[in-house]
Amino acid sequence: DDAPLSALTVERLRTVMAPKAHGAWLLHENTKALDLDCFVMFSSVSSIFGNPAQGNYAAANAFLDSLAHHRRALGLPALAINWGVLGGEGYVARNERVAEFLARQGTGALTPGEVTSLMESFLTGHATQMSAIRVDWAKWRQSFRGMQDNPLVERIFAAGVETQEAGAGGSDWRGKIQAASGDERTAVIGEAVRDVVGSVLRVKPDSLREDQPLTDLGLDSLMGVEIETMLESSIGVALPPTSLMRARTIGQIATLIAEQLGSDSGDAPAKPVVAEAATSSEEIDLDSISDADLDLLLGSPSEPGDDTAAGKNLVH
Repeated sequence: DDAPLSALTVERLRTVMAPKAHGAWLLHENTKALDLDCFVMFSSVSSIFGNPAQGNYAAANAFLDSLAHHRRALGLPALAINWGVLGGEGYVARNERVAEFLARQGTGALTPGEVTSLMESFLTGHATQMSAIRVDWAKWRQSFRGMQDNPLVERIFAAGVETQEAGAGGSDWRGKIQAASGDERTAVIGEAVRDVVGSVLRVKPDSLREDQPLTDLGLDSLMGVEIETMLESSIGVALPPTSLMRARTIGQIATLIAEQLGSDSGDAPAKPVVAEAATSSEEIDLDSISDADLDLLLGSPSEPGDDTAAGKNLVH
């Protein structure tokens, strides 16, 4: 029952939190007098990093984390594990599109064998709360740029992983756009948008026409969020969540970006497109958007995402 924070109701909170929070509390209350060897709760990294439109789910898992520490304070066994993506079984394993979306964000799935091995390690180490997530830091930091200020991951940057990523190559679209001027600059912005859209939609950038509706190529809300994130990372412009539904072609997206950047590198930035997009709902084909997709779009982060850096690691 995902929803942006402004749309979360008591019922939505209760529906998502009850199975984990209330269920865990009942187990705690009914077993605290028993001589247990262990009390393991499957939490999620959502309580650490957060998930767009999943404040209720993050809160439910944060309750499990707190319960683990509460039990330890009472002298009772407890372990909360903040899992990332689990492979083999479950929601992500049954939904290939979601798995692909998470992978492009830099989060891979842990195998059942890895889960078993990690849990054994956590239990023998007498931990109270541990996290386990497979991460490609280069992709992850592109998708979650705001995390660079999070003390939980600041040492990743301090260790110089960001420098490794910078040396890995890739197109410097921001530099190319700044170096261009006039009509040439608009053309470079269009190339950058084609490059990003092609990467997300898994098509060759050269095959994309400026006037081709992206919905004809299979654009959905998850891809829209990813395109917005990649555009902000590569070009330095943050588009509002509904912009891809309003500007549905590469040419229109490039125009929005050019307006926000200014007509040439010497101009002051034009009036932000965010305000205009918020008042132009009549131009959006709302009939083509499902309630779930609209909730996801409105709940996607409008602040700069999160950062981290290169290398593929298993964090625990």
